[in-house]
Amino acid sequence: MTGVALDAPSRRVVLGAYLLLFLAACAAAFYLIAPLRAGQVGFDAAASVIYFDRLVQGRHLEGFITATPKPLLTVVYGLVYNVIGDWRAISWLVIGVYGLCAVMAAVLARRFGGIQAAAFAGIAVIGSGSLVEDVGLSYAVAWAFAGCLAAGLLISSPRPRYAWAGVALGLATLARFEVVLALGLAAAVLIGAWSWGRYRHVPGPSRRAWLILIGLLAVPLQFAHDWLLTGNALYSEHVPIVASVSLPHIGVIGVATLVGGLLLRMGALVALAAVGAIVLARRRQWAILLGLAALGPGVAAFLAFLAYRRIYVSSRYLDPIDLAVIVAAAIGFGAIVIPELVAAARRISGPAARLGLLLIAGAVAGGLFSAPFAPLSKTVLLTTRGTLDIQRDALAALPAVRKAIDAIPGVTDWPGPTDGRLPALFVPTLLRPQFAVELGLPITQVSGAAAARLGTSGAYPAIGQVIFHDQRAEPDPAFDFLEVTTPTPIGHIIVTPLWNDPARGIWVDRIDPAS
Repeated sequence: MTGVALDAPSRRVVLGAYLLLFLAACAAAFYLIAPLRAGQVGFDAAASVIYFDRLVQGRHLEGFITATPKPLLTVVYGLVYNVIGDWRAISWLVIGVYGLCAVMAAVLARRFGGIQAAAFAGIAVIGSGSLVEDVGLSYAVAWAFAGCLAAGLLISSPRPRYAWAGVALGLATLARFEVVLALGLAAAVLIGAWSWGRYRHVPGPSRRAWLILIGLLAVPLQFAHDWLLTGNALYSEHVPIVASVSLPHIGVIGVATLVGGLLLRMGALVALAAVGAIVLARRRQWAILLGLAALGPGVAAFLAFLAYRRIYVSSRYLDPIDLAVIVAAAIGFGAIVIPELVAAARRISGPAARLGLLLIAGAVAGGLFSAPFAPLSKTVLLTTRGTLDIQRDALAALPAVRKAIDAIPGVTDWPGPTDGRLPALFVPTLLRPQFAVELGLPITQVSGAAAARLGTSGAYPAIGQVIFHDQRAEPDPAFDFLEVTTPTPIGHIIVTPLWNDPARGIWVDRIDPAS
């Protein structure tokens, strides 16, 4: 804040404050996600473990999975699960990355907006409901955000470390491919500056600045990952096209509506972000400003391009825009002079007390501006706990499912049914990769049941199939005929319950022929 004299706090005080911020972020995430009895892993996270296993086995992926491969998650989640054998370890790891994001956002904001900006950024990151929900599924946004923040810190240090910043952006790209927009923009700016220097006979960008483009190695690494996994180097581009066939297309206007709705909900944060952009421009921090532009307007333009290609766009894809606004808003907040706070700070003689005042002011503002504040949001809590309930149900049903599957001869044979036969196991669609990993099955032996196709003729589901049905994950009444507690003849089949807990709404059944 302009006009507030503040003695530089000691290194120990600063490190202590960052440690408290890290612990607060992790505690908030643990409260919301509660990964204690069961780990919270979403479809894409579990699919990453399958991708790792196939790469290690030297086998091509045996069936299509609607999860775009993310090489960073393939390696990290695959190693963690294969070493520890527990989904909770993945969830805990992502929560730790989320805590680091809060700290790194605070450090970056402090460089351009002071202590109050650091507090604002840290608390606003904790308050981001979209980020918390992504962490709750162990998805990739936190990893990509951490890589981008690390790059920003490396570039904005007194002696910029461009090569390491490029590595950080490359890793972020291997988590969320749209981060390549930042690298592409950096390449365009460097080439433009070099060309202008040649034309005007003035110095161009330093040779060291070009080292940031090391991050573009992520592109061939993505191609290599996909080629080893499937034999198709462009498989990651192919996945969203195929997965979008049965999903609604919102079009470019729909994307504009989504982005506009997000910015309206963020309200004053957007205004503060504009101030932050002005601050960065006046300080000639072009690298940070361009990075935020790539993750904000750049991602919005990219989503419009996807919609134009008739590729499904989820509201989750807006998360980078949300986080870019938060970081820019924190820098903008640090530049604003609040007369009452300035006057209060000047009346405080003790540097520790003055530091505390600014920290509290920034933290309170960060919490208020990020409303609804995620740790206090009933919506976020219900979303994360709903996912947790489904994971607990799956954990409870797993022994019965495993026993039933083990009784089917040849069920683990590779590569599973390829002649049109139905898989051995139906589970809620979002649990498909997880059960394939748990049971050691080819993905072709595990499928989600299409409610519209369910019937009692013995064709779908088929005789001999095992079905895990969870009311929470499959509320459609088409599944009601599976909710039995004794062998029940229905049409041409007998639904034989192998295990059930009606109070929790979960059943494990086998489809037998009616005699």
